[in-house]
Amino acid sequence: MRRFHIMRSYIVTIILSLLCSLSGFSQNAGDRIIGNYQIDYEGYQSRVKIYKYKDGYRVQNYWMKEPNHADGTPIRDVNNPDKSKRNVPVSEVVFIDKVVYKDGEWIDGKIYDPTSGKFYNVKMQMDDDKTLHLRCGLWGIYPKSLFWKKL
Repeated sequence: MRRFHIMRSYIVTIILSLLCSLSGFSQNAGDRIIGNYQIDYEGYQSRVKIYKYKDGYRVQNYWMKEPNHADGTPIRDVNNPDKSKRNVPVSEVVFIDKVVYKDGEWIDGKIYDPTSGKFYNVKMQMDDDKTLHLRCGLWGIYPKSLFWKKL
């Protein structure tokens, strides 16, 4: 009888150890931002994908409702301060790079505005499972709020 209890305790310990080790493979809390989002901003409609990149997360455009000029040529990132990126179609621009997850927010990133070629500080948080709230601005002065819908 005693041997049965020892064996049962041993099996329960093994099962609990396996379950605890498997939880280490579960999704990181910061990964909940990963996915595709719809953006409607000042008459422009686009879609971005958020994915892990190096030690943080990156946001890249992958679709625009109107990616071309009236003559059919692609709209390019002509205002980019990096001259090597000025030929990139706006439908492929990286908008946010190097945000990291900390205490329920994605912080320490910069958001790129292709209409001006400028970068601004950005913080992001999930308001709910489908709404990403971005706060953008210079040094936190008069931040602008944007809301993206997860697809």
